Formats: sequence, structure tokens, C-alpha cells
Amino acid sequence: MKKSISKELIENGIGNYGIVKFIFQNGVKCKIGDVIFPFLPPLANTGSLEEFNQRYTVSQKAEMVYNVIKDEETAKVNGIDEGRWSYCYINFMPYIKVDPMKILGGDFVKKKFDEIKNDPKLRNEILQALKMN
Repeated sequence: MKKSISKELIENGIGNYGIVKFIFQNGVKCKIGDVIFPFLPPLANTGSLEEFNQRYTVSQKAEMVYNVIKDEETAKVNGIDEGRWSYCYINFMPYIKVDPMKILGGDFVKKKFDEIKNDPKLRNEILQALKMN
């Protein structure tokens, strides 16, 4: 499963979660956790942080950041290595809603099923537990 950070998560990260911050460091930069990266085109990155905040809405800021870090490949093209991108992603994990089966994947489920099928003691314990409920 390809990991990605949605525009909605970034927007909430700016507004509600406080994960995404903007700082002025030789131009306006985005800060997620300890990762700081540029996200504005050089010609657009003029002026102060206050001017930036007045010029763009939360939604527009989220769109700009999303265009830089939406997934690992996009981040890499924009100069953010896999480790730094993963750190950004980890900051959003508490807010990502996913189906646990999608995370576990078919291989994990098959492996666990095979373990249960091949271990009579474990199989009996599970059957007993199911009968109790």
C-alpha cells in the first residue's frame, strides 16, 4: 500500500492539529515536527511570514505543502529524502484513518491463518474463546 499524506490532513495539520507550522528562515519554510523544507517557488517566496499568512488561506497553504510532500516520490523530486518524508508522515499517523486489514495486508493474515491451522493447541484456544463469547 502506497503511503501518502492527503491535502485534508495537511489542512487539518495547519488548522486543527498544530502539526504543520510555517517559519521564516531565508524565506518562508514549512515545518512538520523537526523537518523544515521549502515549499514555495522562489519567485513566490518573497516577503515576511506575516505577509505570507495574510496572502494565503489555510486551504491555499495546504495545497502548496501537499504539492511538495503528498507521497515519497513527490517529496524526493522536491528535495526531501525518504527519511525526512517518513518523519513527516509519522507526525500525521495519529490522524490517519485506515482500515486495519489494509495495513495488515493479505500476507500477514494468511501467515496468521496458517499458524492457527498448523497449531492444534492454538486453534483449540481460539475456538474455546469464541464459544465463550
